[in-house]
Parts: sequence; C-alpha cells; structure tokens
Amino acid sequence: MPPVSLRSGGIEDWRALRALTLYRLVLIGALLGALESGISLQVFEQVDAGLFRQISRAYAVAALLMLAPVLYRRPRSPLQMGVQFAVDALGVAALVYATGGIQSGLGILLITPMIVAALLLGTRMALVCASMGTLMMFGEEFLRHLGRPLSTPDITSTGVLGLMLFASTAAASTVAARARRSEAKAAQAGTALADLSQLNESIIGTMQTGVVVVDGEGTLRLTNEAARHFLGAAAAGPVSLHSIAPALEQAWQTWRSGSVLAQGPIRMPGRDGELVPRFSPLGADARGATLILLDDAWQLQEQARQLKLAALGRLSASIAHEIRNPLSAITQAGQLLAEDERLDAGQHKLLDMIQRHGTRIDRIIRDVLDLARPHDHPIPVIDLDRCVEQALGAYREQPLTAAQVIHHHKASTARQVRCDPAHLQQVLHNLWENAAEHAPGRRVDVLSGRDSRGVTWLDICDAGPGIDPAMRERIFEPFVSTSPRGIGLGLYLSRELCELNQAQLRYLEQPRGTRFRIRFASAPT
Repeated sequence: MPPVSLRSGGIEDWRALRALTLYRLVLIGALLGALESGISLQVFEQVDAGLFRQISRAYAVAALLMLAPVLYRRPRSPLQMGVQFAVDALGVAALVYATGGIQSGLGILLITPMIVAALLLGTRMALVCASMGTLMMFGEEFLRHLGRPLSTPDITSTGVLGLMLFASTAAASTVAARARRSEAKAAQAGTALADLSQLNESIIGTMQTGVVVVDGEGTLRLTNEAARHFLGAAAAGPVSLHSIAPALEQAWQTWRSGSVLAQGPIRMPGRDGELVPRFSPLGADARGATLILLDDAWQLQEQARQLKLAALGRLSASIAHEIRNPLSAITQAGQLLAEDERLDAGQHKLLDMIQRHGTRIDRIIRDVLDLARPHDHPIPVIDLDRCVEQALGAYREQPLTAAQVIHHHKASTARQVRCDPAHLQQVLHNLWENAAEHAPGRRVDVLSGRDSRGVTWLDICDAGPGIDPAMRERIFEPFVSTSPRGIGLGLYLSRELCELNQAQLRYLEQPRGTRFRIRFASAPT
C-alpha cells in the first residue's frame, strides 16, 4: 500500500477530531453513570469500583484538556490525533485492567479512535497507533497476570483484539487514501476548471463579436462587453431581451419558428448601422437556451470587401506598373506631335484629348501604386480643427473650387486625433470635390464631435440630392462612379487612406443630402 502524506488539517479533519472528543466525553460519562448506578457491577464479573472511578475521572480530565486544542486548532491535527490515540489506548487499557481483564469486552472501545486515527493519519502512522494499542492491551494482560500463569483465553482474546485493530486500520487507511487521492484530483480538476472558466470569460469579454445567452423565456443570462455595447444594456442582473432589443427578440422568435429570415441584419434604435445575429441552440432542445452572436454588419461587409479587393489590388498594381511605360511613350509622342507647326486646329484638338486622357490614366496609376506600397510610418497626433482649416485653405486656392461654399463649425475645445495631415487633406479634398460635382452651388458643412465612448468624429454634409440607394453599397468600391466624368477612385482612395491611419470612413443615411463620417483613432491623453 503506497504511503500517503499527512495532511496539515483540513476542515473535515477538525470535524472528525471534534466528534471523537465528544464521543470520548459521552463514553466516560456513560461509564461513570453505570458505575454509580450499580449497572457496572451487573455487567462485569470482576470490577474494582474504586480504581474504575479514579481511572474514569482521570480519563475525563484528560479528555477535557484535549478539547481546547481541538477547538482552537492548535497544534496540527495529525499531532493532536497521535496524542489523543495514545491517551485513549492508555485509558482503555486501564479500564480493562479495572474490570477484570480483556474478557470484560471494554477493549473494543479502542476501535473507534483507531478508525479515526487511520482516517486522519498516514498509513504508516496509523499502523504505529495500531501497534501501540495492541501492545497496551498485551501489557495490561501481562501486568494483571504478574506472578501467576497467563490465561490462554485472555491472551487469545487480546490477540484477536489486536488483529481487529490492524484490520480496521488497513480498511480505514485504504478508504482514506482513496478519498485523499479523489480529493486531490477533484481539487486539481476544480482549479483547472476555474482557470478554464476564467480564460473563457476573458476570451468572451475581449471578443469583438457580441455574445448573448438567453433562456427559453427570453431572459438574458450572459452578455459580453461587445454585446452590451451593441444592445445598450448594462451589466446588471437578468433582464428581458424584449425590453432592451425588441428587434432582436423578434428575430429570435422568428428563428425559433424555423424561418431562415431570422439570419438577416436588424437595426437597433439609436445606433448607426445594422447588426447581423446568428442563433444556435444550447443543447438538444431548440426551445431552451439560445446562444446569440452579434456582428456589426458594416464590419462583415468590410471583411468581405477586403477579401474581394485584395486580389483586385494586386492585379491593379501589376497592370498599372505594366501600363505606365507605354503610357509615358504615348504622352511624350503626343507632346512631340504638338510641336509640329503643320498641324491644324482639329489635329491639335485630338492631341489635347490624348494629353488629357493620358494625364488622367497616369493619375489613376499613381493612386493605385501608392495604395499598393506598404505604409509603416507612425501616425502623428494632430489638432483636428487646425488641420481642417489648412486643408480648406489649400482647397480654396484651386480656381475651380474657389466659389464653393464650405462652412467649418469649429469645436469649442481643441480635439487631438491620430491622422497623417496630408492624408486627411487628400480625403477632405476628395469629399469636397464630390460635393461640388453632385451638389453644385450647395453649402457644405464640416462638423466634429465625440460619441459616448469618447471617439472623435468628423462629418462632411451637403444638401444635394444624396446618393441613389442602389449605389450606396458600392460607393467605396474602386472604379465605381455615378458621374460620367468621374474616375471612381475618389471614395475608394479616401477610405483606404483613412484605414492607413486607423480611422473609419462611412456613409451615413439621412432624409436629404449626403453625410460622410470619419471616426478617428483615439489620441493619447
């Protein structure tokens, strides 16, 4: 049997010691009561009443003295158990001596403390206690038969009692060892489970996807930070899904009815954009608890757009690089032809067309190649209003845009954001040029602010006809334009430049006009 290390004293150990102490006090009280009432004279064939009384009182005093260390849990429980068993072995042996020897049957009282000792101590120490108890019983018999022949029945009974002590020790030690191993495994599993639970909570808490668990009645049982942001719900106790997100609750009920329409995007009141919910049953019963995953529809569209444009970007960069050399030859040839004095006005018009379209193609190539190059420069911190004013001044220097009315609503306090000023200027120029082309003569407003999370935004608004709903999903794609004179790269390049600066460019729907919003990365405070 492998040795089991001693425990330093768990709660169960101290409970066992307290129970043994109370058992000892009750036992001694019963023995004294039997002696005083005369019952012991009827039970035992031989009893020395005076000696029995003195031994019982001494045993009771020792039991009371051992009660205080148990209650205060000092010293360690294994040490106290060893001392208590020694006192029990000595006390029981003395009581056996006072009642005429092993045939009185009082030796069996040692079994209970022996079992408790085997449960609390290691196997080796428990066997030492069993040996001590056996030797005490044999010593009592040798002392009682001192000066006269030993009684074979008494020695045999003492040996049987010793075997019972060792047998109970072996059985209790085996049970205790298994219990301790099971307890250690359970503690280890509990620690691993707690660590895993903490890890899961950490992972779920940092996910960008909203995680919601609702029971069969539609009550929220679990939400992470992203879900609380999407739903506008606090982290307090369970609430009804219908009370905070009626649209999501309706989509959930639709999904439970078996309809595939529940997987479509939903719009939350007071929030820009849409959410895409995904529902999964927790368990075999679809009418029970449900796991709901919430994703920002714009982010999903952005991921799809990035995947679609990645290949297009590589292809465009390769094509642009290959086109640039023959394009340079064409434009240079056109310039040389323009110097020929024999050309008439019609031929000069054709050469101007060649130069104009060659310049346009060269601009497309430069823009595409610029986006294909890696940008690993640090993003500077700028004053937003000052940068907008500088961009507005440079924009008004252009002769074709000088008449455009752009009103910049300055903030009352300076707002610091992370953005490359040259990139922001190019983005603003592209947006203002779009407004000038699609809403000529209309006023353009530039406003800034902060949302509830402290994110700074910049809006560019015009009062023009707005964007056709059929084109809103494609306005940020390359080479998509609603103007016959447009290249279709202005908004695409603007969005890419914003992303290079960890910002976001979005189109916000409104009843009239057009509104674009730039959300900047937070600057250090």
